[in-house]
Amino acid sequence: MLRFLALLFSLFVSVALTMSFTSPRLTPRLSFSLSARVSRGLSKRLTNSRPQLDDPFNLYVKAGPNGESVGDCPFAHYVRSVLASKSIPYTLTPCTASTKPTWLTKYYDGTMPALRHGSEAYVESRTIADYLTFFFPDEGMSLEVGEHFEGASFATENFFSSLAKYIKKVEDDDAELSDLKASLSALDAHLTSTGTAYLTSDELSLLDLSLAPQLHHMAITLDAFKASSYPASSAFEEFKEVKKYIDVITKERPFLSAKDYDDEVVVWGWTKARGE
Repeated sequence: MLRFLALLFSLFVSVALTMSFTSPRLTPRLSFSLSARVSRGLSKRLTNSRPQLDDPFNLYVKAGPNGESVGDCPFAHYVRSVLASKSIPYTLTPCTASTKPTWLTKYYDGTMPALRHGSEAYVESRTIADYLTFFFPDEGMSLEVGEHFEGASFATENFFSSLAKYIKKVEDDDAELSDLKASLSALDAHLTSTGTAYLTSDELSLLDLSLAPQLHHMAITLDAFKASSYPASSAFEEFKEVKKYIDVITKERPFLSAKDYDDEVVVWGWTKARGE
């Protein structure tokens, strides 16, 4: 029931984000009544028709320093992990600001990651993940959330924003560090209290696949930018359950399948974010 309610909420929230596009002009319409999303299509689809697995999947993500390889985006990593867990083949296209396809910049403000599946297009990692698990539940892993979903959601909701604020701060800031530690403390306490292998149960869920690349970024950036004040080793010593979780989640096949960028690429991305 919790999974169903969470999915319904996400589907309604993504109404403004989920679009496809038609020619000659864009016309808002209900693309499928099952999810009640307003969409625009690359080509018209029959009402109530479902997405087909044999339609091509094309994923557009941030490019790395050379403009051609995969970049450092943790949200793109998340989507790729979901695709891998579902054993869904796809074509990956890294893009710079100047190489994004016209339809992406015209109708979606260039937002990435962006998934084009047949005649449909979706942006924002959460929307894409919900789309894949909603329409292809029987492919690969189920990624269903378990009994600890609510607690896990609460424990992880502020993690990435607190990490980003701390890492982007060129000068050390006790307030920003305190916020990051509070987020890590919440996660550590949740992992301690549940005793499960993953965030919501003993099975992988979307929440795990979302958090894994974010934690990976933390381990790299703390050493790259905060080595003198709060290196990764200090964080792991203070929050031992988080360290154990990272050791487990970053060895999972879905995570590893999308980790085809070096640590240096992560440092490059955050260096730009810091304005250096």
